[in-house]
Amino acid sequence: MSNRIPLLFLMILVGLAPVGLLDASQSRGQSRNTSPPPSQSVGPLAISQVIESLYSLGVTKTEELVSKNKVQFEATPEIVGILKELGATDKLISFIPKPRPQPQPIAPPPVVEVPKIAGPLQVTCEPSDCMIVVNQRFYGLTEAHRKVVPELKPGPATVQVFTDGYEPQTQRVDLQEGRPAEARFMQSERGLQAASMLARWGAVEVCKEHREAG
Repeated sequence: MSNRIPLLFLMILVGLAPVGLLDASQSRGQSRNTSPPPSQSVGPLAISQVIESLYSLGVTKTEELVSKNKVQFEATPEIVGILKELGATDKLISFIPKPRPQPQPIAPPPVVEVPKIAGPLQVTCEPSDCMIVVNQRFYGLTEAHRKVVPELKPGPATVQVFTDGYEPQTQRVDLQEGRPAEARFMQSERGLQAASMLARWGAVEVCKEHREAG
């Protein structure tokens, strides 16, 4: 039994030998009579193809491939570092296009806060023109008894008027954003106010005396 098994294998090998020779001869005949297929043009190489070429073909062959076919990627610092670790030369790196500069982001324009402005304040003085002070700031003299004071801040404003020969006067005006306001002054001559008070006081005293006499 043990002798039959080697003989069986020997017969199988002998039977297969002509077939192998025939196949080899046919393949040689095809290689002699058939022209090799035309070489297909290779497009730009991907990074995986370049890495595979460095592993299998070496640096010089890879340089030729990259120089001839170009690549599909750019020489970013990360890719250059990987290729350098795999033995890529500066010549090979020079065939890879450098990254295009990225456009700088456009900074948004600064937001400018517009200050709040109250409507103009019109100051009127009668019977004479007066000098105007608003919130401790001098704004000049009225013309034809009037003056418009612009660009005041919203909120309470203290308006003072002064005229030679007249008593100074003060008003408090509430200024609102975008709304006009007015301060009217009816001036009284100096001394008249005191005289009026004295006259009133005198009239009161006279009334008292009449009451007591009665």
